[in-house]
Amino acid sequence: MKKHRLVIVVAGLSLVCVALVALWLGRPDSGARQPAPVRTGAGRTAESAAPGVEPGTGQPSAAGKQEVPSAGTSPKIEVAKSTPASPGAAPFPSGPAGPPATGAQPTASGAQPSATPAPLMPPKSLAGFYSWPEHKQVKAVTALMENVHLPREVRDFFTAALKDNRLSSLVRNNMLNALENQDKVNHDLWRTLAAIIDDPKQDKEWRLFAVQHLGVVYAESSDRRSVESRLRGLFQGNDPEFSAQAMTTLDNLGGDGLISLGADFDAALVRKIQSPASDVSARNAALALIGRRGVREQLPLVRGIARDPSSPLQRTAFATLGQIGDASDIPLIEPYLRSRDRTLREAAKGALARLKAKGGSQPG
Repeated sequence: MKKHRLVIVVAGLSLVCVALVALWLGRPDSGARQPAPVRTGAGRTAESAAPGVEPGTGQPSAAGKQEVPSAGTSPKIEVAKSTPASPGAAPFPSGPAGPPATGAQPTASGAQPSATPAPLMPPKSLAGFYSWPEHKQVKAVTALMENVHLPREVRDFFTAALKDNRLSSLVRNNMLNALENQDKVNHDLWRTLAAIIDDPKQDKEWRLFAVQHLGVVYAESSDRRSVESRLRGLFQGNDPEFSAQAMTTLDNLGGDGLISLGADFDAALVRKIQSPASDVSARNAALALIGRRGVREQLPLVRGIARDPSSPLQRTAFATLGQIGDASDIPLIEPYLRSRDRTLREAAKGALARLKAKGGSQPG
């Protein structure tokens, strides 16, 4: 009887041991240890995983996939890096360039993220940049404009942010000024400017600034011929504002001796002035450049416009005569010192002052 009891006790103890072992083996941390959560941001954790593997699933992750942020947190976005175009690539985009990619992909569950792009992640020195009011953004960027040795992460952030149309033109203009002031020159910065000019989603004022800045980066650009070709194309184009800005930029480059602007450019200015299809602002800009460039061969054209009180270019014609005219133009201009139009009076006064300063006097 005692023998039977002993067998039963041993069997019972064996069953208890087996159960305990089974429970131990079933623990989540048995065998290979599970990785501990790591911090990824304020109030968030994520499991660590091997590169290219979705945490907690063992499934491959999508390239560039973003973590879905919890409420009240900002999405974690890597700063976009600018890459040089491959050999043989078209120097300018063939179509409008969209805003910078944020790398958003469907989540692991298959749900699509919001279509609204998330702000680029600024460097630590500019943490919270997108939540600041404009005046604070301007102040912070302006403070960096004189630093000719900006860290790489700041330069990359500024370059990518140039295409972010949620930032004001003033903020981005100062970012661009800072980039242009660097000792380490980005010879492909013109490509970013060209993409902005081609993008109709961008603010037009900012696109016009980009045309102006093409002239600033021209000397150190990786493809001067393409930059000049783009500026000439804008000058000859139908948009009056782009045409006026491009012709001024070209003239600045010509005045600095960086490009050659000969009789063909002057002839194009004349065609712009005489074309009834051209916008008044573009025609005025072209007429002003005739004076600035000292194209005296076009004095008959300028005098004809100055004599026409119905011409919207008359005021500019007075200023141009002040630059390239002579004493014989004084009788033409003097009567307008008594004009009821204050702007005409001022233009006439300025032109006469220039002519007299050059030694001109009214013929006897």
